[in-house]
Formats: sequence, structure tokens, C-alpha cells
Amino acid sequence: MSRIGEIKIFPFKGDGAVKGAGSVVLFDELSVNIRICQGSNGLFVGWPTRKGKDKENPGKDKYFDEVFFINKEFKAEVSDAVVKAYEAKVGGGSSDPKPVPENPTSVPF
Repeated sequence: MSRIGEIKIFPFKGDGAVKGAGSVVLFDELSVNIRICQGSNGLFVGWPTRKGKDKENPGKDKYFDEVFFINKEFKAEVSDAVVKAYEAKVGGGSSDPKPVPENPTSVPF
């Protein structure tokens, strides 16, 4: 069983903080949709979150993680693999004839 399986990357055009979206298969059993984002320290993987109420600040919303890694080293391994796949896709070109989406709402999943 492979820990990290297929990684699909869909880069976005433009200068926004979200550079792309995609999915990563973990343990040949679970596919997780992700975002590739540009932060002050470089590229990072944005994992799924959900919007909810912030109990500490009534009337305000807060985002809660939907994916929890038990092992920090595995999260770093997966994140590194996704960032490398993104860099390979945008840096090395792609034989994929599909156009690059203009914005995150046009991701093909």
C-alpha cells in the first residue's frame, strides 16, 4: 500500500494567493481535495475547512479544519509532494490540453 498515491494539480491563472487546486490520494483509500496557496513563507497546501460560528467571538465566523493529520511528519511529506507536483506542473509545462481555470470556482471537481 502506497502512503501517497496520485496527485492531481489544476493551476490557476492570475496573481491571487490561491495558485491552484487539486487532489491527493492517501493510502490508496482516501482522496482529499486541496488548494495550493502562496503565503509569506512560500507555497503551502490548504486542506479542507468548513465555516462555522466562533464561540469566543459571538457574531463572527471561524474556519474549522476538516482533515486532521495524526503525524506531523506525514503531513509535511504529503505537503512537500503536493508542492513539488505543483511546481513540476507549472514549471515544466503540461501535455494536458485542458485550459488553465481562471478562478477557483472553475475547478473540474
